Amino acid sequence: MELTKMRVISLRRVGWLVTLVYALFGCLLILFPHYDADTGTTESIHASLRDWVYLVSSSALVYFLAQFFTRKLMQGDFAFSDDKTESENESRLRVHSTVFESIMEGVAVTDADVNIISVNPAFTHITGFKPEEVLGRNPKIMKSGRHDKEFYRRMWESINLYGSWSGE
Repeated sequence: MELTKMRVISLRRVGWLVTLVYALFGCLLILFPHYDADTGTTESIHASLRDWVYLVSSSALVYFLAQFFTRKLMQGDFAFSDDKTESENESRLRVHSTVFESIMEGVAVTDADVNIISVNPAFTHITGFKPEEVLGRNPKIMKSGRHDKEFYRRMWESINLYGSWSGE
């Protein structure tokens, strides 16, 4: 895993930053008076030595843990994705691609702006349009003049409702 120098520097600071935040919150808890519900008294601002020892030792532990995990991250020992799932997705994508290329029905896939982004070989065979003639263009370029406005209204209604249309 390759990291830029800037990222490495900022990752090295993580241990210090985490420890600093932890220690600051710890100081606030120690320095502010605590109300003891059992005795009904408030502890003074002077914390016991035990509180300070706990804060220093736990801050050191937080620092070493942050450094350890940062080092592991920099060495690439942590994976953020499951390789098995990724290979399963790639395999599934290859199957879908094979089906798309092999199906005998002409298929055109459009993006959200209704521009054609992909066609299969059957589309080219049935319509006579080569991929380079239709990619990036609106399907309206295939208007044949054989259908009336009602046909196109129903076609677009189906596309908008179901995400697809089938017909001739």
